Amino acid sequence: MKKTGRSSALWILVFAVLLTGMMTLVVSPVWAGEQSSAKSSPGAPVVYAVTSREKTGSGADGEKEWKYDYIALNDDGTGIFLYNEAAFSIRWTQDGDAFSFTDHLGNQFTGTKNGSTIAGDYGQYHYEFQGGDWTLPVYTLSPGNWGNGLAPVVDQAGVLDKYDMEDLTEKAQKLADQYDVGVYIVLLDVRDDFTWTGNIETLSEEIRSGYSIGIGSTEAKEKHDRKLSEDWKDSILLTVAFDCRKYDICVSGDYATWLFTDYGREKIRDGFVGEFQEDEWADGLYNFLWRTEKALKVGAKGHAMSFRYDTPGILISYLVPVLLALIFGFGITSVFRASMQNTQNAQNAAGYVAGNGINFTRREDRYIRTIVSRVYSPKESKSSGGGGGGGFSSSGSSHTSGSF
Repeated sequence: MKKTGRSSALWILVFAVLLTGMMTLVVSPVWAGEQSSAKSSPGAPVVYAVTSREKTGSGADGEKEWKYDYIALNDDGTGIFLYNEAAFSIRWTQDGDAFSFTDHLGNQFTGTKNGSTIAGDYGQYHYEFQGGDWTLPVYTLSPGNWGNGLAPVVDQAGVLDKYDMEDLTEKAQKLADQYDVGVYIVLLDVRDDFTWTGNIETLSEEIRSGYSIGIGSTEAKEKHDRKLSEDWKDSILLTVAFDCRKYDICVSGDYATWLFTDYGREKIRDGFVGEFQEDEWADGLYNFLWRTEKALKVGAKGHAMSFRYDTPGILISYLVPVLLALIFGFGITSVFRASMQNTQNAQNAAGYVAGNGINFTRREDRYIRTIVSRVYSPKESKSSGGGGGGGFSSSGSSHTSGSF
């Protein structure tokens, strides 16, 4: 009886071991595969807010310029440095108390990190930052994608239906795959939920830096690439905030900033602002992608987007030579006809000459033409409400922004 009990226990143990082994064979490879293929997120960044900034040899600097500056550090050695409301992607290192980072343009910060305090020099400024229990607002946009790119279309405001969302996403991704420039649309309900600065251009740069969006160097873009940093990637981002009815087109990366000139960004802007003013969000976004595609096609042929390579410019380039040829031909014909007319007039005038004088036998007044002059006074032009500003940020990005 005891022997049978021992045998039963032994068989139960053997069965348990075999079952565990089978589970290992079936489960482990799948789990391991998911782990190895997943791209881990650096998690929420640790934020250090500025407490003071002094210009070397000049004492305290004006707080208005730097009051929103911060350093946000990811645990993988990447992060953001917000400087004068311009966002820089950074790579940071720490050795003991020594702390430093290099931004995507090659500028360096060197100093110390003691507990929750960071102090050091960046260019002509000496900074002090203090860490705290803060959540960076832009991180809340899409926490799972922080530092690993962003979906082509993010509709946090919920203004797109399922069909338009999928279609716009597919089109934006197709453009990125074809032309090696990341194309992004971010639609926000409330701007200030995602930035401390109250500035939509700064928000665009925080999105660019925090989510590391864009596509890096390729052979086709080689001649425009300064190879400043692996974080300085080519992208065009449209950020829209519906609470304040503002938009920003943010272009980053050497190739993209070369391609999307002020003229090019304004042409893209003109394609969607009118639709936005009528609350036709999807139509405006389709126009944004269509005009972006036109610019990308021009860039693929080796030209930056300008009037010359836009549709009106192309038509004019063909029409001007034709018009000049017609004008020249008309001029030659007019001279020839004038000479023939003078000869005919001379022959007709001979009949009025009598001896040494001129003999008029008939008088007649004939109406030839009336000349009317008008002065045109244009009306005072008014803004359509869709205009905006444009220019370059100190981070290297270029912007066209405004209201709708």
